[in-house]
Amino acid sequence: FQIRSIPTLMIFREKVILYSQPGMLTPAQLTELIGKVKELDMEKVHAEIAETQKDQQNA
Repeated sequence: FQIRSIPTLMIFREKVILYSQPGMLTPAQLTELIGKVKELDMEKVHAEIAETQKDQQNA
């Protein structure tokens, strides 16, 4: 996971790292971040990952 600082906050959803940032967040920032992660269209995220992997294989 390449953690270089403590604390490091990482958010996973459906086995995908969606957020990785060293340092602390305020409770309000954390609540906002969690809300944004919940709103993500994971089908779109998986499609973007697949496209990136395909591009890397073709490079």
